[in-house]
Amino acid sequence: MNWLKRLLRNDQLESELDRELQYHFDRQVDEHVRAGLSVEQARRTVRARFGGLDQVKEECRDARGTRWVADFFADLRYGARLAARDRSTTAFAIVALALGIGVNSTFFTVVNAVCLRGLPIDQVDRVLFVGSQNQQGLDQGLSYAEFRDLQVRTHAFAGVAAFATSAATLVDDARPAERLRVAYVSADAFAQLREQPLRGRDFRALDDVVNAAPIVVLSFEVWDRRYGADANIVGRSVRVNGTACTIVGVMPRGVRFPDNADLWQPLAQTPGLAAQTRTDRTLSVFGRLTDRATLQEARGELERVAREFARESPASNEGVRLTAVPINERYNARLTDLVWIAFMTAGLLVLLVACANVANLLMMRATVRSHEIGVRLSLGATRLRLVRQLLAESLIIAALGGLLGLGLSLAGARLLSVTLTENAPYWLRFTMDARGFLLLAAISLTSVFVFGLAPALHAARTDINDVLQETGRSNTGRRAVRWTSWFVTAEFAMTIVLVAAVVLGYRSYREAAASDVSIDSADLLTMWIALPQDKYPTAERQIAFYERLGERLRSMGPIRAATIASALPLGGGARRPIDVDRRPQNGRPPAMVTTVTVGDDYFATLAIPMVRGRALERRDGTPGALNVVVNERFAALYFARADPIGMRIWIGQTAAGGTPDEATIVGMAPSVRQASQGIAPEPVVYLPLRFEPPLTMAVMVRHALPVDATSAALRAELRAQDVDIPLYRVLTMDQVISEAKLAGRVSNGLITTIAVIALGLAVVGLYAVTAHSVVQRRREIGVRTALGARPTGVMSMVLGGALKQLGPGLALGVVGTFAWQRLLGDPGQHYRLTDPATLAIVITAVVFVSAVACAVPARRAALADPVAALRRD
Repeated sequence: MNWLKRLLRNDQLESELDRELQYHFDRQVDEHVRAGLSVEQARRTVRARFGGLDQVKEECRDARGTRWVADFFADLRYGARLAARDRSTTAFAIVALALGIGVNSTFFTVVNAVCLRGLPIDQVDRVLFVGSQNQQGLDQGLSYAEFRDLQVRTHAFAGVAAFATSAATLVDDARPAERLRVAYVSADAFAQLREQPLRGRDFRALDDVVNAAPIVVLSFEVWDRRYGADANIVGRSVRVNGTACTIVGVMPRGVRFPDNADLWQPLAQTPGLAAQTRTDRTLSVFGRLTDRATLQEARGELERVAREFARESPASNEGVRLTAVPINERYNARLTDLVWIAFMTAGLLVLLVACANVANLLMMRATVRSHEIGVRLSLGATRLRLVRQLLAESLIIAALGGLLGLGLSLAGARLLSVTLTENAPYWLRFTMDARGFLLLAAISLTSVFVFGLAPALHAARTDINDVLQETGRSNTGRRAVRWTSWFVTAEFAMTIVLVAAVVLGYRSYREAAASDVSIDSADLLTMWIALPQDKYPTAERQIAFYERLGERLRSMGPIRAATIASALPLGGGARRPIDVDRRPQNGRPPAMVTTVTVGDDYFATLAIPMVRGRALERRDGTPGALNVVVNERFAALYFARADPIGMRIWIGQTAAGGTPDEATIVGMAPSVRQASQGIAPEPVVYLPLRFEPPLTMAVMVRHALPVDATSAALRAELRAQDVDIPLYRVLTMDQVISEAKLAGRVSNGLITTIAVIALGLAVVGLYAVTAHSVVQRRREIGVRTALGARPTGVMSMVLGGALKQLGPGLALGVVGTFAWQRLLGDPGQHYRLTDPATLAIVITAVVFVSAVACAVPARRAALADPVAALRRD
């Protein structure tokens, strides 16, 4: 506190110091006068004994311990004047550093959202996600019976809750049906999340029992959008999946647990829950630890409970383990995954390239200021003091670069948020929080030493005699050339790795695009429907509805073709275990393959011709006639060169358990992508609608009218059949394809952007070094020109020197690509960073761009007037 007072009361302390020194001076003068000296003699004697008052004041100021603060602000003021005087260099350094800081901060925003921040739950580190593992080590949920047993057999948890999610249809008398997401949660789920309703109440124990009155809790978003934030919403009756329910509460804004839930209902209202057995492990379970319990204690209890389950119910629980992990680990991506390590490493490389670029600029500026620095050293400035001053100048650049980088990061985060969060989990928000701001400040501060220390140390080693005698410029220049060469080498080494990643991505994209089967998306409209399970509880009723809908659609004049499917192209599909034969496979589990349930005319509507065999027909899927169609990729993987038509496969259930169904392959279709990522399309099995009709299906129609008119006609037709069935996500096939490929485009755009930034900074750095070299060698170039050197010879000399600096960077860059491929590369990639074709493309592109950039100062040197150059020196 005393130090702080001394710092803040500087003017008062200076006044007190003047009075105190004057008091001591006058007192000693009086003593000498009393001893017999005259006043003038006494003053001269005391002044000689006292020493210079200014020197004494400096010693007193040093004793306060605040002198370095004053020096620091003085250095900042001087650095600000220097930055304002050399505006072009300062501006470029700030922009270069801002690009590096902005890229890193934006990348951290992504990593923070996906890997670090986690769910917005109070004391989220005390909440565990509880699951199970079967004998094969596959992760599963818990059955309803296991969940109820767990509630009473564990003591490490303050409470245990369960949930299951599904699609739901919300209908009321005043508004059309809407497709939403419902979460069935146990009565104490909101208590474990420590969330209180904004209006009304949440669930009680009496609500979560069979035959209780159906109730529902709305999310804030549904309450606000659908009901206009009606204050009297509690107590109103609505229909959820065809069942009349009473609204009992509204949750606060942003509460969407677990999976972007729009509605919540008691767990006991889950369809089919009463019929589930102990092997139907479909529930997700979480619990909050007691204040004194630890994760290890909870896991120990779960091991004990698992042994009790196995002893009491060996048929269903033998070999089944209970697991527990922090809930953030369940929902967050792992920061230690190679993809995220590579992601952050790429951002760090851009920052290092930017710092190397700024260091080069400061190094060249220090060379120009060598005379000024020599004078400062000759007047008594210590080398440490000089380094402090130069670092203070670098701090100004870092601070301004950090502010501009903050703006770029906020803009990047906003762009990512608008682009990627429409269907993302509710907790995934690309915004900067306190952790992000702290990291940006840390990066800015650290960059001062990364780019500023080397130029400062170089300047502090200036030889005073050489500089003042104007003979040592070559020594200083040679050291600067070595430093700048190292920086240029480092820049290009890191840039080569990033540009190689872009070329690799482009080659992979080209191959993937070449292998894609083109879908005729013209006039192809898609939409989704969902059948309420209460109204359509059996497969027969579901099939009847779909067949009736298909007939009505095909009879509509504007519709040229129509079909339904459980998933759209590029929209994924249900994963099922598939056996291509029934021979023993040494314990190896069946292959998991994407399956799509399709209706009649699926391939005809999409205009996809069959490669072999026939498409699915109306009789397929009926008892004794389970026929399927596979794609070419499936046939190539599982039947090699054999003809798949007539071959048998065994199709398992999407959930564990059940007896596989035997099916016969009757057709082979082209490999239309169901997954949006990957080089080659995945193997797909197309199942007939009558085998297992899903409640939720996509409708695809070829239409002759405009999109709005067609969708309006379809809505009217669907409403005429069943008012409780909503039509949602009405999109053209072009929009579906664009949305499916959005994440890949954003990912490629990010890596391309940072590679372009890195290459641009490296090339501009090489240009600056070359231009500075031309200025430093203007006398030599003037002499060569005066002695008859031709302009082409001068250009060749300058370009050769620039490209010679580029050589070591290219070599180290190739080594870096091998290291990247070995440490962070995906072994399953078809192309690799180290492919000769990739490296050849990268090196050729970098050399060409660099040569073009260096041609400007080279031409300037070749056309310079030798007389003017010699006169200047």
